[in-house]
Amino acid sequence: MEKIARGFSHRQRALFSASALLIVTLTLVSGCGKKAPVEKPGVSGKVTLDGDDVKGTIEFVDVAIKEAELKKPNREKKYLATLTKEGYMVLDLPEGEYKVLVTRLGGAPPPMAKDQKTMTFPGMDGAGGGGVDPPPHYSDFKTTPLKFKSTGGAQKEDFELKKK
Repeated sequence: MEKIARGFSHRQRALFSASALLIVTLTLVSGCGKKAPVEKPGVSGKVTLDGDDVKGTIEFVDVAIKEAELKKPNREKKYLATLTKEGYMVLDLPEGEYKVLVTRLGGAPPPMAKDQKTMTFPGMDGAGGGGVDPPPHYSDFKTTPLKFKSTGGAQKEDFELKKK
């Protein structure tokens, strides 16, 4: 067996290098202890109606938006999230004042028959976190009573909706 510098064979040197590389890799992957979670600017919370989770979407719209801009589907100054059983999270919400729209999945509710109590759609059971649909007046910029003031940092805000 051929010896190289300092009395190590090629095999011993390769084994040592592989072991050192494995230790360094494991150290980098596992990190050094627990790291504090990074708080991102935005808002999170829950939306309920009479204590029940609301299904659908929540949208934060800048109060300074112009009327014509509201009708555009991909308008700026709009921050949207789907409501889930765990709540909602809207990231990167800039500092400012917002109106909050809560809309059922599929948009504003269609008219219902007088004797109809609930709306159901095939394949939509449990979508948007399950729960109840929000009342229609929460999905309109002019009629929603919900407002939110963002500080530009991480905030928590729960919204309790009312039927009327």
